[in-house]
Amino acid sequence: MLMHRSLRPFVFTLMMFVAILGIAPTADAAEFVSQTSGTTAALRAVYFRDANIGLAVGDGGVIRKTLDGGSTWVTSATGGVRLNDVSIISGTSITYVVGEGGAIRKSSDLGTSWSVQTSGTTAALRAVYFKDASIGLAVGDSGVIRKTLNGGSTAWTTSATGSVGLNDVFIVPGTSISYAVGEAGVIGKSNDFGTVWSAQDSGTTATLSGVYFVDEVLGWAVGAEGTIL
Repeated sequence: MLMHRSLRPFVFTLMMFVAILGIAPTADAAEFVSQTSGTTAALRAVYFRDANIGLAVGDGGVIRKTLDGGSTWVTSATGGVRLNDVSIISGTSITYVVGEGGAIRKSSDLGTSWSVQTSGTTAALRAVYFKDASIGLAVGDSGVIRKTLNGGSTAWTTSATGSVGLNDVFIVPGTSISYAVGEAGVIGKSNDFGTVWSAQDSGTTATLSGVYFVDEVLGWAVGAEGTIL
């Protein structure tokens, strides 16, 4: 399923809800239609700003873009290291992608042009999330968490580092609360945009690949072996 990781917990929950109620989905609701991406490169992540504008990223630095809800996809960029995640800041044209070797690229025009930012790490970055046009976090291998307070205008700084790889990061809307998840069931929480992190008890050793919170209380983390927390 081609979907940004932050949406997956909702899909899983909806599927469980439907199963519990015994509701049979209609053929239309269950149907997915293949689209022509225009590339044979493996695509690792996709993000849509609205029903029309979306970006997909993957191997070989490939970035594909659509302005018509996927009816056509065109090249936004290509070349370089594998890209693992993409995010468009809500209500803006500002887009970030992250990938291997600590790669971070930024676009201010929904992917028409890109600039390279200084991440300050060579670790592979697996996910990126921005609260707004200024405050963002990126996470990756070896427990690396990088932080910016100015949209990456200056070099990203160390928020945390460790030994366990991290796969996703999320900032709770309207708050300074952040979560990061990764290997061995790791869940980290920060109440100050990543200045200080504390470990939470996930109750699992399964690798966690996605995290999403609706508000300060209600959230999901998902991962290997069908784990949903």
